Amino acid sequence: MLDKVQSEASSAFVTVEYSAEIIGPEGAVKDKGVIEAQDRMWHMKGTLLEIFTDDSGTWILDNAAREAYVEPAWSYNDLLTFYESVGASGSTLTAKILNTTMAEKQPVSFFTPSLPSNWVVTDLR
Repeated sequence: MLDKVQSEASSAFVTVEYSAEIIGPEGAVKDKGVIEAQDRMWHMKGTLLEIFTDDSGTWILDNAAREAYVEPAWSYNDLLTFYESVGASGSTLTAKILNTTMAEKQPVSFFTPSLPSNWVVTDLR
């Protein structure tokens, strides 16, 4: 799935609706959401988490706790590795594309979150 997103994002702003399931020793975890991407930048918002990546960093948002962790910029492969690690070791990830749309590219600022002042931000870059 991420290969398709990365390929299409090289020439346009691509929006992909997805569903995913991680099956591990402790059971199954289901997720559904949207990935918006262009070039090496992307924003993923699922039921489990929200992640923004631009050229300067990656923001992992915990909306319920109002916390953000900022790391060096991730690649698409880093996203896949992270998503697979959400489940227990020995887990398998199955993802399905539900819908894809293409549009003109967005400003770079689209891929950087704007957080309220009451959020805790831990910058690990």
